[in-house]
Amino acid sequence: MEQLVTRLDKARPVSGILTTVFDVLRQIARPLLRTLLVTAGPYVALGALMVGLGFNNVFSSLQLISVDPSRTTSEVVARMLQDLVYWVIGMPILASATLVIYVVCQSYVITYQQLGRVPTVDEAREGRVGAWGTALRLFGLTCLGFMICVAVIVSPLLVSQYLLIVSIPFGMFALMWGIVPVWIAFAACRAEGLSVIPGIRYSWQLVKGHWWFCIGVIVMISIVQGLLGTITNIAELTLLEIFAATGLQPDAMTTVGMYVVGGMMGLKLFVSAFLAALLHVGAVVTYYCLVERKEARSLSRSIDMLGQS
Repeated sequence: MEQLVTRLDKARPVSGILTTVFDVLRQIARPLLRTLLVTAGPYVALGALMVGLGFNNVFSSLQLISVDPSRTTSEVVARMLQDLVYWVIGMPILASATLVIYVVCQSYVITYQQLGRVPTVDEAREGRVGAWGTALRLFGLTCLGFMICVAVIVSPLLVSQYLLIVSIPFGMFALMWGIVPVWIAFAACRAEGLSVIPGIRYSWQLVKGHWWFCIGVIVMISIVQGLLGTITNIAELTLLEIFAATGLQPDAMTTVGMYVVGGMMGLKLFVSAFLAALLHVGAVVTYYCLVERKEARSLSRSIDMLGQS
């Protein structure tokens, strides 16, 4: 039986992008999830737990002052610094895992489009060859662009604080203006075999005239992603109600409470990391949609095939 595959090289409206994202995920969900759990799962779990504990404990250290006024400032600061170790260790791990999810998801969907079927494990691995270098260089350029935008916003303080009225809107506009082409730049590099700079340049060409279309896609997918993420909030509230019913105190004043609350924060980060697959798949679908809108490649292929027949 021939496998039904959703072709991505079609011009779609904003709502059609979301429908296509879910169609693609329905077809590749199991193999993609297995790949993500193997490649990024352990790092996401460890990083999320460490960040969750650190986030919870740092703020609970401040709570000590109101709960126990006899605590000295040096004691509270010492505890905060100790708890910050969780964060210092966890953040790089979680950031690395997020980059792995980014590369795996987009490379998998691009391979899926190029093959016209769900790729095997070996084909998916082959599709990621060279992707890590592209992602790291793109990430570096993105960080550089972000720092430039921040500098544009902050630098007027050297002259007058009132200039922030102009610099903040200008810097934020520049940041938002650059987010869209960068969002599809990885897909452009991998699908077209381009290096990072030509890939970004090609992304700018595709986005030109379709900026609001892309922003609409990003906002819509982010809203859906956020709604799905509320599942962890429901789980957290349920767990807190169970603690309250049993008379336990689920806060950082107790060792058990510290790990429970920190673990729930870690669970939120864990779920959020994997839900980011929606935005990554959306980036690839949007890229192929923009290519079709600009270049009508599938229409040209159909005309060529019709002429040959």
